[in-house]
Order: sequence, then C-alpha cells, then structure tokens
Amino acid sequence: MAKRLFAERGAIGQRFDVQWRPSAVVEVIGVVRDGPFRSFRSKLEPTVYVPLAQWYQPRMTLEVRSHAGVAIVPAIRREIAAIDKNVPWPSVVTLKGRFDAALSRERVMAWALGSLGLLALLLAALGVYGVLSYAVVQRTREIGIRVALGARPMLITTMILRQMLLLVAAGLACGAVAALMLARTVRALLFGVEPGDPASIVMALGVLVVTAAIASWIPARRAARADPLASLRHE
Repeated sequence: MAKRLFAERGAIGQRFDVQWRPSAVVEVIGVVRDGPFRSFRSKLEPTVYVPLAQWYQPRMTLEVRSHAGVAIVPAIRREIAAIDKNVPWPSVVTLKGRFDAALSRERVMAWALGSLGLLALLLAALGVYGVLSYAVVQRTREIGIRVALGARPMLITTMILRQMLLLVAAGLACGAVAALMLARTVRALLFGVEPGDPASIVMALGVLVVTAAIASWIPARRAARADPLASLRHE
C-alpha cells in the first residue's frame, strides 16, 4: 500500500483519506511488512492498521509475545480484570494453534494425496517387479548360456539392472515433462512451494529410482543365481 500510494516519496508522515463512517484523514506513522490477512491463500491487498480509539471495533484480538507460553495466561487475565472486570474472556489460542487451524484443510489434502502417492508408488514397484520377473523368465536360456560361458553373477545382475533402469529413466523423463506441463492445475492445492520446485522434483525422481532399483534387484539376483544346466533345459 505504501508503494502504491506514495511511491518514492516515503509513506511516513503522509496523509490519506480513509472511507470510514464518517470518513477521516489519517497520518502514516509506520510501515509493516506485507502479508495475507484473511487466509494463507489470499492475495496481498492494501491494508492499514488503525488505532482502536479512532475506529472502535466490538471484537478484538489481544496478541501477547512471551517465552512462558500458556503459563502467562493467568497474569494476562489479572491485568485485563484490573482494567475492566466486565470484559468477556474468550478462549486462549497459541500462535501455533492458529497456524494449525488455518492449515487444517491443507493438512487433510496433504495426507490424502500423500496416501494416494504411496499407493501409486507401491503399485509402480509391483509393476516393475512383475515386468522384470517376466523378462528374466523369458531370457532364462540366454542367461544360462552366459553363465555357462563364464559370466559372473554380478555381471548378470548388473546387465539386468542396467536394462531395467534405462526403461525407468525413459519413463521418468516422460513423467517429469508431463508433471511440469500439468503443474498449473495443482497450483491451487499447494502452499509454500511452487509446482515446478526443483528440490521437490529431484526428490520425487530419486524416490522413484530407488524404488525401481529395489524392485529390480530381487529378480536380477534370482537370475544371477540360476543353475546354468537347468536354464539350458528351460522351455
């Protein structure tokens, strides 16, 4: 608001008209940081603080900063009662409690989406395991020939893992591009992070790679330990 109304002149000491009932001319005595006041998702709007003596409100919030936490509440009650015993005393809420209440919807959505994400990750791991197991069965004779010719178990394991991780890398590349293209559709569900946040994308890709590697390790090790004679007789 200070930048919009006064630009480079500086807001301190300037006067402007506030359309109250009745309207009044007020003087700026300080400037505070911008912030959302209605909710975390609300846009930044021009805002002004007005002394209670100039603009009475029947309801108000008393904010107290203290290192004692809720232990200071009895002292606050005594101070308010000393000023006016008829002032009603509402419930006491900590700042953390205010934040938790304001973010309750986001927490529920994060829990629901996180659960769905874990389920999708589990299904993806089962899919990778199933596909690789089937691919190993299909290549049983080939693996048996390689082992009979002197291929070491670690070489067989590395070969199968490398081929599967190449497929996983191709899928991750396509998925990352699709995620960036669809990021705008989930912007309204996010708070405190951008849809294209590099750290989040790298972390998600890392989790998928590790999951795929673990799912691929079991059939790869099974193929490396296979009996070459049994593999050569495999139909």
